[in-house]
Amino acid sequence: MSPSEVVVVPGGEELLELTVRNLGGEPESFGLVANGFLQGWTVIDPSTISLPPGGESVVRVAVRPPRRWAVPAGSSLLTIRIVSHRVDEAVAIAESTVTVLTFDDRRFGLAQPVQRARRRADFDVVLENDGNSRAVPTAPRQCRPAPGRSVRSAIARRRPG
Repeated sequence: MSPSEVVVVPGGEELLELTVRNLGGEPESFGLVANGFLQGWTVIDPSTISLPPGGESVVRVAVRPPRRWAVPAGSSLLTIRIVSHRVDEAVAIAESTVTVLTFDDRRFGLAQPVQRARRRADFDVVLENDGNSRAVPTAPRQCRPAPGRSVRSAIARRRPG
C-alpha cells in the first residue's frame, strides 16, 4: 500500500493506493475489507475485483475520520485484508500507518449569575471541550476537561467598579 504512512486531520480525507495482483494461473475474484480501529472510517473502491491470471488492479483506499471528540489523536495501523473468493486460497494483508491529528473545539460561557446583593453576584464559567485533546485553560481555578466533557467552575467574586 502506498504511501506506507499518512497524516489526516479529523473531518478531512487522505487517499492511499493498493495494487492487487493475481499470481495464480486461473481468473480470480478478490474481496477487500478494512480491519481494526480505522475500519469505520475507511472506504475501499472497488471493494471487489476480478483479475485474469497475472493481472493487476489498483484500488483506492480513503481514510475519513469524523471531526468528533470520540476520535482519538495518534497513530493507528490500517489493515486491509485481501480475501480470495475461493475457499482454499490464503488471505493477503496490506498495512499502512495512519496518524490522526488533534483539533480544538472549545467554548467558554457564563452561566446565569446568582445575585447575592444589589451590587454583587456569583458567576460560573462553563468550558465545553468538543475537541479530541485535553483542554488546559488558565483560569482562577484550574480545570482540565477530558475530550467531549464540560466543566463548570466558579470564578472569584468581584465588586463592580
